[in-house]
Amino acid sequence: MDDLVVKPIAAGLSGAALLSALGVAADPDDVREETVPFGYKEGLDLLLASLRSKTALTDVFLPAVAPAARRRRH
Repeated sequence: MDDLVVKPIAAGLSGAALLSALGVAADPDDVREETVPFGYKEGLDLLLASLRSKTALTDVFLPAVAPAARRRRH
């Protein structure tokens, strides 16, 4: 399941420190940062995907990954 958390970026806080504070694995090999465009269309796509799926973020922003992830779950 995707967990979307939106927080302001604190000055001087490293990515590893932020992940640690959120309780996410601090091993850099476990995490990949993605910059994605987010406009009106993406907002609507995310809303629709959140009503249909437990992996809305992956489905909208990494659609090539989503089918493979679904196959692994079944």
